[in-house]
Amino acid sequence: MEKALDNPLAILITLIIAGAWAAYLLPSVFVSRRNAPLHSTQEFNRITARLASVHGHAVENADLARRRVLARRRRVLYGLGLAAVTTLALAVWQGSSILLIAHIAIDAIGAWYIAMLLQIKQRRAAEPVVELLPEEETTEERHLRIVSSN
Repeated sequence: MEKALDNPLAILITLIIAGAWAAYLLPSVFVSRRNAPLHSTQEFNRITARLASVHGHAVENADLARRRVLARRRRVLYGLGLAAVTTLALAVWQGSSILLIAHIAIDAIGAWYIAMLLQIKQRRAAEPVVELLPEEETTEERHLRIVSSN
């Protein structure tokens, strides 16, 4: 039986999986670094955008950003699933313990990612939701009454 590292197919598949991981995870790492509290102007812009969305301004931007985040999360989950199935199939086909260990690691990362998403969902559910509705004017508020005692 050959070693898995001597097999060029196993090396190629491992590099493809590593490249897919890098394509999905590295951009989010760099974005999270850019949004660190050290960048106070970016933090200020995010806070003001959030406040503006409460008042009804820039709701389209908030919805668009939310859709992008959900699409990125969906892509990562699909990528993890594909990587898990691929590494398991290759581990069985090649009889490689290294690919089996890689499969177990991918499963663990997938479980961690799902746990993180559930924690984010719980935090969002715990946040208070404030809906600001426009006040309706009544006829009494429109008329001004002046009462004088002279």
